[in-house]
Amino acid sequence: MAGDLVSLHRRVTSLEVENGHLRHSLAGRQEPGRALLADGDVDVMTREEVLDRLATLKGELVSSTAEMRQLRDRVQRLQNELIRKNDQEKELVLLQRAHRQQQAALRQCREEVARTKGLEEMVRQQEKVIRVMERMLQEKLSRSAEKPAGEAPAGELHALLLAENRRLREELARPPCPPLPPSTPRPSQDTFGGTEKLSLLAKLEEAQARGRAMERQLEEAARRWAREKQELGTRLLEQDHGFGGSAPRLLHATTLKRPPGPILPPRRPRTLDPLP
Repeated sequence: MAGDLVSLHRRVTSLEVENGHLRHSLAGRQEPGRALLADGDVDVMTREEVLDRLATLKGELVSSTAEMRQLRDRVQRLQNELIRKNDQEKELVLLQRAHRQQQAALRQCREEVARTKGLEEMVRQQEKVIRVMERMLQEKLSRSAEKPAGEAPAGELHALLLAENRRLREELARPPCPPLPPSTPRPSQDTFGGTEKLSLLAKLEEAQARGRAMERQLEEAARRWAREKQELGTRLLEQDHGFGGSAPRLLHATTLKRPPGPILPPRRPRTLDPLP
């Protein structure tokens, strides 16, 4: 596109130079007639010489008029071509600007797609970690099932933790629901590519909304997973060291995550009789 602009500038310059030469040549064609009339004295010339001179001047006038008409037509054509070239140059500038805007929008779309792929890969890694934790819980649960009946609450605790871990995995596997993209003003239609620009902008908004939704979901899942992992590690550590009464406390901490039931009104303090 830059080469087209340079060639167009060169063509305009050459047309302007040629136009100047033609105007100069047209002005020079009018001088010989005046010089021919001023060459001799008409009073001393014979009738034949005057008629011959007039015929010569008439022929030159006709030829000069025809040539002048041709030159004027050519000058008009050159001016029209110059105007058309200027319009083409303006269109090329507009096309170049639209091309730069489309390239910027395409680059943003590619960045958003790469970011979305990175988030999806991170979610897959989190799912792998959750599967490993679930397998460890299964093994721990199978080992705890072989212990005496007095340790039954620990097995129940592991079952609760396993159910919570499975629920967390289902939330991660659930497809995100991106929010509606904000309404943006429609871009003005350029010389070409209006539909392509609209589609690129729509894709960019959709990718941004999806990326933001996945970021929020990933952050929430990561925080929940980290909290669950820390609690699970603490519980497993307490169980391995055989702390008494830790299982009931852990069961109580697990039940705290469930939605609370109806809150009872506070009791009024009982009034005591005065001392005698």
